[in-house]
Amino acid sequence: IPTFFRPKKINVGFLASELRATAHRVALQYKERGLLEDDELEDLWGRITDSRISYEELRVVRDDFAAALDAANPGGDGAGRVAHYFTAKTFARFARDAHGRINGRTFMEFVVRHVALTQSRINLGCHDSDADGWLTEDDLEAFVGRSVTTMTALQSLPMGFANQYRRIATRRFMFFNDPRRRGKARISALLASDALSEFNELHAAREDDPSLAKNWFSLASAQRVYKSYLDLDLDMNGTLSKAELKKYTVDPRNAALGCTAQGLTDLFVDRLFEEHSKAMESEMDFHAFLDFVLAWSDKEHPASLAYFFRVLDVNRTGALTNAEIWTFLKSIHETWTSDPDNYDLNMLDVQDEIFDMVKPAEAGRITLEDLQRCGCAGTVIEILCDHTGFWRYDNRENLPHDDEEEEG
Repeated sequence: IPTFFRPKKINVGFLASELRATAHRVALQYKERGLLEDDELEDLWGRITDSRISYEELRVVRDDFAAALDAANPGGDGAGRVAHYFTAKTFARFARDAHGRINGRTFMEFVVRHVALTQSRINLGCHDSDADGWLTEDDLEAFVGRSVTTMTALQSLPMGFANQYRRIATRRFMFFNDPRRRGKARISALLASDALSEFNELHAAREDDPSLAKNWFSLASAQRVYKSYLDLDLDMNGTLSKAELKKYTVDPRNAALGCTAQGLTDLFVDRLFEEHSKAMESEMDFHAFLDFVLAWSDKEHPASLAYFFRVLDVNRTGALTNAEIWTFLKSIHETWTSDPDNYDLNMLDVQDEIFDMVKPAEAGRITLEDLQRCGCAGTVIEILCDHTGFWRYDNRENLPHDDEEEEG
């Protein structure tokens, strides 16, 4: 039987370690020298324009552009730097019209994205100390710290907030790209993730750019997350108790609309601490809080669903049965019936509604795959875990929609 796993050698010796690090650094420098600069990309944009272009015309552009690169940098390999963009294989990837031509603008957008992606690969690779294609959380924090100095949208980042910003940004990368919680993320997964795209938006965007309003990595977003943590920490001991975390979903605007019971349920918070705050039995630190905020803000993401499924799967059977669903609904029901103004609610009907929404492959058993497939997992999680979310679901026909609130 062939060997499929060979453990990494930890003690490889000083010389071997230095040789590997030097070879890795030289390889990255070689890749970076081959990238097109901004002014060179602008020159290529001018040669391509937005018109339709055939493969023969594209080859002429390639030769002229390579000659221009060589003229600007005698002794450089202009043809080698651009050859891979102008191959027949690359050309065949684009949609062609009846005359076999492709859209010039689409081609240039591909070139620009490829250059940006390669630059990101190099930037991440600089922090891959053992050149194994993975980055630890410390590696990513160093990457974030190095990147923020070149980002236009973070020019006013306060020095006193820099450490917290790095932690907030790094957890976004790790939470969604380390599903098995091994403490490291694959570089190829990071390059394909939405997180890196959002992070790179800060290079050229202004601080007051409205498009950054929902960007986790923007300074305003990071400060908002940190402020919410400080606001919840009423005893100011640096961590959150269960009672403090419960208030995360409390919104005064809902109280004005008639929501008398708000906040996360006791059972959900207890289970959350059991599964995701094991370092401290009765308190949640900032690291665990960031994971919760990331999961709660994007409940439909596979990493978030896995996060919540561990909480809901009390018996760790890999499926939510009537027993688990009823256990969490009971916590909702007890608070609901404590208010004499609420109508008599049959939780068995709510339980049936949940199974009808999810439509599990096996009747009476909701698996993680069922939640990922159903398209309404976020609603199910709010019904089971949050008094505020359950109230919104129960009053969904009477509450204004998000677009109506924005117009108002």
